[in-house]
Amino acid sequence: MSRSASRTADALNRSAKRFMRAHPNQALRLPDAGETWVARDHGLGEAPLQEFRERDIIYVVGRTRAGGDARSAVNEWQTNPRAAAWIESHIEGFTRTPCGCSAGVRTVKRGSLFTCTADDCDARFSRLVAEAVVQNRGPVMGQGARGP
Repeated sequence: MSRSASRTADALNRSAKRFMRAHPNQALRLPDAGETWVARDHGLGEAPLQEFRERDIIYVVGRTRAGGDARSAVNEWQTNPRAAAWIESHIEGFTRTPCGCSAGVRTVKRGSLFTCTADDCDARFSRLVAEAVVQNRGPVMGQGARGP
């Protein structure tokens, strides 16, 4: 059995699941299992790639030339089929924040004002909305969002 095949046969570890749950937007950028892809085509930077790779969520399957330049080869990746299935069943249906940017929240003002996890978003919402997102309790898109 090849190294990549043995990885896909193993169940996902807790660290992989915890990381994908904590970073749903990054996890949702991963292509479907079986598709060979290049990171730049999916908006994935070096830091998330390293985190995904360390947790066997993705793996390198080859190298390709970037823009036809033989000196700038980049990795070709595939998503672990178990990770892709876990994303589909646990993240794709996540309740999104009212702004629609994220399935995660962070505190702006302790206990009363929250925002999504996108650094460039200025939306703010209440604790009730934040709890609904975190607990994946249902539609909150457009509810309770306000500007800065």
